[in-house]
Amino acid sequence: MTERHGYYLGKGKEQVKRPRLTGRDKVKYEIYDEVKKQLKTVRNWEELRQGLKQQNIQMDFKMKGSTYEIQGVSFIKGKLKFKGSEVD
Repeated sequence: MTERHGYYLGKGKEQVKRPRLTGRDKVKYEIYDEVKKQLKTVRNWEELRQGLKQQNIQMDFKMKGSTYEIQGVSFIKGKLKFKGSEVD
């Protein structure tokens, strides 16, 4: 299919043509772009959480067992939820 239609797999998320995205993929890249933007200025998790909240993105942590050790992160925008590894 790639040869027949001249498609290719882009290297990295920066190569993805954002205007062509729809649905779940569009939201995932909106989250990716906002996290990347926020990481330039924030100094800790709480600042990141607040910055994302202003863009209607919720950030949740998955804790290890009954401890306070962070095991993972997820992002929620609207009705869609993504594991951190899905975003990047």
